[in-house]
Amino acid sequence: MTDVLDGPADLVSESYDLDDRFRPSGPPMLLTGVQAIARLLVEHRALDRRRGLRTASFVSGYQGSPLGGLDRLLGGMKPVLDDNDIRFVPGLNEELAATAVWGSQIELPLGTSTHAGVTGFWYGKGPGVDRATDALRHLNMYGVSPRGGAVLLVGDDPASKSSTVPAVSERSLAALGIPVLFPRNSAEIVTLGLHAVELSRASGCVVALKIVADVADGAWVVDASVGDLRPVVPVIEWEGAPYAYEQRAMVVRPDAIVGAEADLVGPRTELVRAYATANDLDVVEVDSSHARVGFLASGSCYDSMRQAMSDLGASDEALAEAGIRVLRLAMMSPIEPSAVCRFAEGLDRLVVVEDKTAFIETQVREILYGTPNPPQILGKRDAGGGALIPADGELTSGRLLAPMRHLLSLIHI
Repeated sequence: MTDVLDGPADLVSESYDLDDRFRPSGPPMLLTGVQAIARLLVEHRALDRRRGLRTASFVSGYQGSPLGGLDRLLGGMKPVLDDNDIRFVPGLNEELAATAVWGSQIELPLGTSTHAGVTGFWYGKGPGVDRATDALRHLNMYGVSPRGGAVLLVGDDPASKSSTVPAVSERSLAALGIPVLFPRNSAEIVTLGLHAVELSRASGCVVALKIVADVADGAWVVDASVGDLRPVVPVIEWEGAPYAYEQRAMVVRPDAIVGAEADLVGPRTELVRAYATANDLDVVEVDSSHARVGFLASGSCYDSMRQAMSDLGASDEALAEAGIRVLRLAMMSPIEPSAVCRFAEGLDRLVVVEDKTAFIETQVREILYGTPNPPQILGKRDAGGGALIPADGELTSGRLLAPMRHLLSLIHI
């Protein structure tokens, strides 16, 4: 009888080390969304070192599900943090943590800094964003250090699994002028997190990662490719000249304050949109030469939509054959207009799938309003004004089966 354990010795020749999860060059490892945040921190440091930048990271926030285990994880990996110039200081509350991250972006007197810049990372759950709004508003208005950057790791809980209210933060963040990226898995937490740092430095904006409970708690295999990023910083023109972001000092003088606001809503926001274009953040996942209907979604909502389509028997090939185009948005706010306009070309109908009330849908409608032959836009309401995509709870694939069945049946798929 052959021993099933006999075989090539090289199958077990390498030792398995859990610390490889937080090594940029490590082998493929299973990471939860929370663990991917720690991987993001070390990948960020490694990327800066490859570019000859001696930077450090400062992390502060307040515990709370779905990111409830992040403080314990970071607190238990001090050797890794020390090796990667990461300083972790839990906040007494969300607003004090945000104020500390703001402080990490203030230039030190000449000759006193030990690093070229410090990247600040804030973490907390959706209600924590509400508490920290004042500090975040000021930080975003006057801008981050162009050699540092600031990233918000926002734990959202649309199903209210561990919150007193359903938590979605993109509307609050948009009101502050803070761009929002929506990762779908552990790998995207790292890659979009690295983009968030680069985007923050280029535009001066604080940049948020929206991390929902299913992504924070889920687990995916992450390999070394997540750190193989070559971000492109676009050059834009503003008022007839190339624009380069400069951080503003907080001066309590009306003209200085209004000037900071003009920078934020003008060239800095334009640069955010240009960054999304230059780095192909938004991706057409299904295309068709004769597309007449488009579906658009972001983050976990995109995955739920595609799973519902698959459960109904609609493969990529079947969708393309039926004249359907599908767009996945990585940056849900502000939406990059040219990506939406290209996606909408030739469409009769465009369906937006998103959690809660119409947020992406409203942006899409504003972008396409007044363009030649815009498609009919559906989302929370169908063509007859009836309810279509649920506005309550969480958009799971199961809850999307009925709306997707209805929409696909209109085009006989």
